[in-house]
This record gives sequence, C-alpha cells and structure tokens, in this order.
Amino acid sequence: MKFIITESQYSKTKQMVLESFKKFGYIKTIQRYKLSPPALDRLFPDGISEISDGNDRCTAIDDFIFSFFRIGFIGRSLLFEYRGDMYKFVFTHDRHTAALIADITDIEKKDTITVYASPFYEGDCFVPVDVIHYQGEEGSYEPSEILQYQKDVNPDDIKSFSDIIDWFNNEYPAIVLELLEEDNLWEAFRV
Repeated sequence: MKFIITESQYSKTKQMVLESFKKFGYIKTIQRYKLSPPALDRLFPDGISEISDGNDRCTAIDDFIFSFFRIGFIGRSLLFEYRGDMYKFVFTHDRHTAALIADITDIEKKDTITVYASPFYEGDCFVPVDVIHYQGEEGSYEPSEILQYQKDVNPDDIKSFSDIIDWFNNEYPAIVLELLEEDNLWEAFRV
C-alpha cells in the first residue's frame, strides 16, 4: 500500500520520526514505521545532517551502520573484488563489545583472517582493524600478538542513508583489505 503525504503531513511525520529516534532508538523506530534507507532519504532530504549536528555525525553513522546491520539492510556476507582477487566477508556482531567482526576469506587460496573492524566505532571517524594472532599450543587462549590498524574516513562522503549502505558495500571492504596489506598479513599468517 502506498500513502500520499501532504506538505503538512510530511512535516509532522518527520518530527514524529525524530522524536521516536530519541525515545526508542533507531532500530525500533525503523521497524515500527517500516522505514527503508530510501524512505529515510525521502523523509530527510538533507541526509544524516538532519539527524545529527556536525559534532556527532560519525556517531550517527556508527549507530545507523549497527542498526542497518541488525535490521538486515546491510547483509551478513559480501563478495568483494580487490586488486583482481575475490574475497568473501562474513559479518557477525559482538553484542558484548558492540564491535563488528569480519571473517575475510581469500576465495582462491581458501585462507581466512578474522578481524574486529567496526567502521566509525564509538563515533570515531576512522575504520579500526584489530587482528588478534594466536600461535602456540592447542587450547591456549593467550594471544601471541595484537595488531591494530586504522584509516581515517571523511564522514562528509556519506550524506544519505542509502550512502551508508553503498559505502559499507564498496568502500569499507577495500579499506579493511588495504589495512591488512600493510604488514602483508595474508602471507605472515599462512602456515
């Protein structure tokens, strides 16, 4: 069913959604009103800047990435071509730390690296990538090393709600793979 919204209804609807974001959070509001990213784009034509002021734009992007992931607008897996090689990303969410975990598989070599890589984590304007390397006796839970990388991201490149999904599917995997190349981790961890 489609609804036709008049100018006065548009303003009321927009205010109602903003109030619901504050009262119930992004996930419950999006589900309650059955809002998709394109619907959010129509409701908020100036994009994310209508939801957040300039100081917490990265926090809003972080919150929407998390919300879109939980709702299913951002897929749990993604095939991505990078420098002629295919990689499969499988995402999970660590509810304890609120971090996004990615199992990244080199399709040709069948190698997988698991990383913590939450874009805009806790409102910071960068993509952090943490790799915890375990090497030692079976059953050992002490990491032999923790490698941390990060790359700054310009939040102004993400204007609309649809841009969040486009960025996540196209820019984010390239950033993560680029960071993993810094110390040639694929080769370093191969047995």
